[in-house]
Amino acid sequence: MPSDSDGLRTTPDTDFVPGIGTAPRERPLLLPSGRKLRHLNGIALRNLTTCVQKAQSARPAKSSDDDVLAGAWKSAGKLPARTEELTSGSSSSGGGLIHAKSEMDLTRPGGQLRRRSTRGNPLGLENPMTRQKRLEDVTAGRMADVFFSLHTVGGGALIERSDDPIYISEIVSKSMNPNFQFFELSHSAPHVSRLDKVTVKIWAGTQGQFRLIVELNVALSALQFIGKNLENFGYPFPTNSIIFFLSDGIYTTFMDISLSSPALHRELPIRGTKLTPTSIQSTTSYDAIMKLNNLEDCIKDAEQTSAKVSSQINAILERESSSMTPLREVSQARESRKTLQGFLASERKRLSAAVKKREALQQSLRMRREAMAAGREAQKTGENYLKEAAVGLERCRKDLGETKKGIEAQRRRIVEDLQTVYPVEPVPNHPLAFTIRSLPLPNTHHEDADPDTVSAALGYVAHVAYLLSFYLGTYLRYPLQPLSSSSFVRDPISVIAGARTFPLWVKGSVYFRFEYAIFLLNKDLEQLMSSQGLWVMDIRHTLPNLKYLLLFAGANKTLITLHKSTFSAAL
Repeated sequence: MPSDSDGLRTTPDTDFVPGIGTAPRERPLLLPSGRKLRHLNGIALRNLTTCVQKAQSARPAKSSDDDVLAGAWKSAGKLPARTEELTSGSSSSGGGLIHAKSEMDLTRPGGQLRRRSTRGNPLGLENPMTRQKRLEDVTAGRMADVFFSLHTVGGGALIERSDDPIYISEIVSKSMNPNFQFFELSHSAPHVSRLDKVTVKIWAGTQGQFRLIVELNVALSALQFIGKNLENFGYPFPTNSIIFFLSDGIYTTFMDISLSSPALHRELPIRGTKLTPTSIQSTTSYDAIMKLNNLEDCIKDAEQTSAKVSSQINAILERESSSMTPLREVSQARESRKTLQGFLASERKRLSAAVKKREALQQSLRMRREAMAAGREAQKTGENYLKEAAVGLERCRKDLGETKKGIEAQRRRIVEDLQTVYPVEPVPNHPLAFTIRSLPLPNTHHEDADPDTVSAALGYVAHVAYLLSFYLGTYLRYPLQPLSSSSFVRDPISVIAGARTFPLWVKGSVYFRFEYAIFLLNKDLEQLMSSQGLWVMDIRHTLPNLKYLLLFAGANKTLITLHKSTFSAAL
C-alpha cells in the first residue's frame, strides 16, 4: 500500500472490522507506523467504574427476578434465604428493605407464617418517590468527577521527569461516559509530538478528592480503528474503555474483549440486521461434495492435456524451424515496410505543412510589400499637401495679422470714443484723485462724499466697464447692470446667503451691501486689466485703474511703453 511521509494511506477503499467480516467500513488514513502524538486530538471514556470488581463470594448469586423489589411479596419458601439480608439493615426512606423485626412479626405464635397486612399498601408496592430516590442513589454511586492526564513513556535527555504530564484535561462532573474537550499536540516540542507511545491516567473522585483508577500504556500503532464516529459503532464497550480520537478517525484498545473472538459474532450482531431462522445456513450436501471432487479431477485432466499439447507444439516448431525461417523473414520485412510507410506518410504530412507555411509567409511578405508601397505613396501625397498647406498657412497668417491690426485700430477708435463720452480727468493738486464727466469719485470713505454724486459716478464707471467687456472680449465674473445712478452688480459665484444683487447707490440701501458692490465693480476692472496684461497696484483706486485701462486699450502698440511710463509718473 503506497503511503506518504506522514504515514497516510493514499488509496481510500473499504475494509472490514477484524474478525467480524461482514461489517464494511472505511479504512483509516494513517498507517499503524505513522501514528504519532501529533495526530491525537481527543480522548473519551465509556462505562466508568470507580471500584474494582471482586470475585464472587461464597454466597450464591441471586436470580434476576422480582424479589429484588423492596415491596415484592415474600413467599414462605424464600423467607429463610432472605433472613440474613433482612437483618443487615433497612433503607433510608422507610420503603426499602424490611427490618428484621418486621419479618419476625410475619410469623404467628405457633410458628406458622401469616399473611402480611396490605391495609396501608394494598398491592405491596413501594412508594414512587422511594423508588425514584433509590434509583438516584444507585446512579449517583456510579457517577464521579473525572479527568485524565497524558504522560510520556520512559523519558530522555529532553524530558527531566517522565512522571510530569504533557497534558491535563478539564474536569467533567458527575458523568459515567465523559467526553473531554479536544486538544492539539502538534504544537508541542518535536520530542513530544513525534512519539508513538503515551501513558493515559484516568483520575476519578468526588468533592475534590481524586484517585487513580486506570493507568494505561498505549502504543498508538496497536490501536484498533472503529470508524469515523461513534454513532456507526453498534457494539457495547467494556468498563473503563478509553476511546482515542485521532485525525483520521476513532480508535480504541478493547482491553476486555477482542473483535476477533467468536463470542463477539454471537453476541454483537451487525447494526441494522436481525438474526432470523432463515439466516442460519445448512452445511454442504453429499452431492455437492461429489461434484467438487469430479470438478477437481476435470481440472487435473485439463492441466495434463494442456501440458501435452504444449510439448507437441514445441516439437513441431523445432522440426519445422528451417521452413518457417523465410516466412518469419517475410513477416519481418512486411512489418518493416509498414513502419517505413508510416514514417514516409508522417514526413509527407510534415512536408505539406511546411509548404503551406512557406506559401503563407510568402503571401504575408507580398502583402507587407504592397502595404509599404501604399504607405510611401500616401507619405509623398501628404508631403505635397503639407507644402501646399504651408503656403496657405502663411497667407492665412498674413490675413490674421491684418485682421488683428484692423481689430486693434477699431478697438482704439471705440476706446477713444469712450474716453470722449466718459472723460476721466485728474483733479489738480490732489494725487490719485480723478473725476468722470466732472463728477468726483473718492477711492475710499464714500460716506463722506455727496451720495447722489457718488451714485452717478459709479453708474458711469459701471457703464464703461460693461461696454469694455464686449469690446475687449472678456466675460465679467460679476455681471453689471448699468442704469445711471441706479446701477447694480450681481455675485453669482460666491457662497453667500440672501439676495445676490448689490446696489451701486447709497440712499435707501444697506451700507455694507453698497461697499460690497463697489468691491465687485473694482474686481471687474481688475479682470479687464488682467486680460490686457496690466498689473493692478491697488484695487480700491477705481477711477485711476479705469483711466490706466482706457489709455492702454486706446493707445498704439508703439506708444504703449510711453503711456505706461507717463501714467506711472502721474501715480
